Amino acid sequence: MAYALDAFFIPTPYLFDGALGLGLGGAVDGVPTIMEDLNRLGLIEDNSFSIFLNDKIGKLEIGGVDTSLNASKFAYYPLNSDTQWSISVENIQLGNQKYLVSAMSAVIDAKFPGLAGPWDIVNNILSYFTKPLDCTYIAQYPVLKIQVGQDFYYIHPSQYMSNSLGRCIISGIIPVSGLDHFVFGNLFMRNYYTHFSAGDK
Repeated sequence: MAYALDAFFIPTPYLFDGALGLGLGGAVDGVPTIMEDLNRLGLIEDNSFSIFLNDKIGKLEIGGVDTSLNASKFAYYPLNSDTQWSISVENIQLGNQKYLVSAMSAVIDAKFPGLAGPWDIVNNILSYFTKPLDCTYIAQYPVLKIQVGQDFYYIHPSQYMSNSLGRCIISGIIPVSGLDHFVFGNLFMRNYYTHFSAGDK
């Protein structure tokens, strides 16, 4: 079983149809994805799926959402790609510092364990942490805020920091050379039940 995606796949357009055929826009070889086949055969109500993740359980719902898992109503955003689950992000903020000068794309990808982004921007974010980190008092560190449209999404320091072999480190926030967009993986999705709806692009 694979637990991580090699960085080789991050900077380039995805050349596969996603986990279990859940990618957007169909398979690259012309073969219908599982989602397309299920929808065509009338086995699902709509061409959508949802992923719920937390530290204890994970659930994939084919053909809609499990409303028992909703903490609030879903917010929907236009996709800016025909081939990837990609949305526009207005800004990323750590404490009071904002890091984007204009909106950028972010691919929502359940296969990726962390949060990746362009080399310069992510390294600028990480440069906030100039002193040795202290995991015994994580609450002193700022929340990472992601603005999509008029909405804000939060990644707390207890989620982006961890103790590794006795060292307190930033984990899962990854700068990637040559990447021109963000990739929001499990680090983001563990906080937010995510509905992927191709019918509501």
